[in-house]
Amino acid sequence: MSFYHHKLKNGIRIVHKKTSSAVAHCGLIIKGGSRNESDEEQGLAHFIEHVIFKGTSKRKAYHILSRMEDVGGEINAFTTKEETCIYSSFLPEYYNRALELLSDITFNSIFPKKELENQVLERLIVEEI
Repeated sequence: MSFYHHKLKNGIRIVHKKTSSAVAHCGLIIKGGSRNESDEEQGLAHFIEHVIFKGTSKRKAYHILSRMEDVGGEINAFTTKEETCIYSSFLPEYYNRALELLSDITFNSIFPKKELENQVLERLIVEEI
């Protein structure tokens, strides 16, 4: 397997592998998971993983989810002890659409107060158990 590696001036590392698959994937992995949290922050990475989909400076929650679904793709996220991953799967012709959306929710999330109140950590945990 041949991978392309590049490191940006700001330290962000890019890894790319070209494939001939009918489905493309891209994602962003952030080195921050539950292991990095103090007792007061317990659950914060997982909480953020959920609320980043609730709005950005240019999109409401519905528009975030429908952006990829409208073209047969998906966007999702997960949190582990070591990292938080935001990713998308889509048809290759929508690569730019997926990258722009991942960038938007990563760097422009606004964490709307109403959504923060709706995402009470206890409810989040109970739902996922």
